[in-house]
Amino acid sequence: MLTAFPAQSSSVAAQSVAPLYLIITPDAFASALTDFITVQQERGFQVQLALLSQTGTEKEQIKNYIQRLFPRPKYVLLVGDNEFIPTWPFTTFAIPPASTDLYYTTFTDNSYRPKTILGRLPVHNTTDLTDYMSKLIAYYHMAAIPSWQQQISFIATDHPTFAMDTEDDFNYIIATDTTPTGYSGTFTGRDGAIAPTTGGDRLFPLTYNANSDDVVSIIGEGRAAVVYLGSGSPTSWDWNAGPFLSVNQVRTFSGPPIPLVLALAHKTADFATAESMADAWILNAQSGALVYIGASADTQNNSARALANEFFNTEFYDFSTPRSVGEALQASLLYLDKIFYTPPGGKAEYERYQLFGDPSLTFRLPQGARLRSHKFYLPVDWGSQVIIPFSVENPGETAETFELTIHSFALNPVALDVYSVELAPGAATVVYATVQMSTDYPVGASDNITLTATQHEPLPADELIKTKITVSLQTFDPAIPLPLVKRSNFGKPYLRPDAAVGIIQ
Repeated sequence: MLTAFPAQSSSVAAQSVAPLYLIITPDAFASALTDFITVQQERGFQVQLALLSQTGTEKEQIKNYIQRLFPRPKYVLLVGDNEFIPTWPFTTFAIPPASTDLYYTTFTDNSYRPKTILGRLPVHNTTDLTDYMSKLIAYYHMAAIPSWQQQISFIATDHPTFAMDTEDDFNYIIATDTTPTGYSGTFTGRDGAIAPTTGGDRLFPLTYNANSDDVVSIIGEGRAAVVYLGSGSPTSWDWNAGPFLSVNQVRTFSGPPIPLVLALAHKTADFATAESMADAWILNAQSGALVYIGASADTQNNSARALANEFFNTEFYDFSTPRSVGEALQASLLYLDKIFYTPPGGKAEYERYQLFGDPSLTFRLPQGARLRSHKFYLPVDWGSQVIIPFSVENPGETAETFELTIHSFALNPVALDVYSVELAPGAATVVYATVQMSTDYPVGASDNITLTATQHEPLPADELIKTKITVSLQTFDPAIPLPLVKRSNFGKPYLRPDAAVGIIQ
């Protein structure tokens, strides 16, 4: 269940100094940004508007303007397609040559890791800008949570080499992130194949026979997010038989705007195309998307799957400190750079993925318990018992009862010391989860332990509010140094920066 709330309930408002949100725009668009600036200030940002007449119109001039600002902006929004604000050429290999916005955010020589989070609105005129801002502001001002914002869709490739791996990774995301948080879908499969609906739509053409009509119908209903991983072109998303979704179809969408479209597919955000898939999604006047993340060059299935896993891991790890879509993308790219690749890292990944729309857009749970754990990763002795404390807080204005459940993704035996807590407004308590690390798994095996809090009174059964938090565990042999047994899902050794050496007990 996702929605956006003003900053009084947002993590940005809790900071002692309001983060800077920089908007760079052609002079002619400035008047159309007034309401958006007000909304961002309400959300807790210090907003600065810079006109191209002030920054200069060359890409180097604009970059220098951003770099000279103090404090450094947390977010930068470029208003205008590349006819107004130019792009940068790739420095890595791409056929045909491709462009990127990355280098507006890198401030040292030979650096490719961004120092701020950037989005672009590919608008061509004031009408485009006004239309986009109207649907974005409506999202930020949304009070009630429509049912479609409790649903999410995953669309998989049908490529014979990559389909099963892609489906497996989507099923992992659904099991660990979207199902515990209460998401669902409505696609039940086709031609005798029965697709589960818990955790989201599994629009898998190989396993559940999903087709183009299914995709278009589901998008028309509205979703909190639509995720596609597979083949594509600048003007389409493609299955083996050809495009299943095109620019022309996106133009005709009339359902609720999708807060996030994550398209891990070839060239769908190509700057050289007059109207790419990214453009069509963002510039649909009343529907389409609020944020489109896509690639301006070819993608690779294995790294795209890793990016999707880390993106949702970042978004859904801890709802007490919600992450923006821009933060989740940046964390995912850093993961690829440090974990997935060997040096010089994932420079090409940073170059290829572009964010169109407001990079500060945040998925938020409506009320619900705030759950915290002071460690998100724990190495533990193989076969040992670990006790994990979780803080449960009631942020609401009335007393609430929260039903607590705990789940081990690896099916290790788990127990919780209490299954229901009643908390006064603003009150918090600590509960303890005990996990017995099974010796059925080898040393180095990992597990995700998820605590879910369900608030249901006085809500009807179909309006349950769920929040969840996940702590990752990995077993090790005390006789072997940690770095030798720590490994990611993709087999590369790593040690998370927030790792705690030892066991919480």
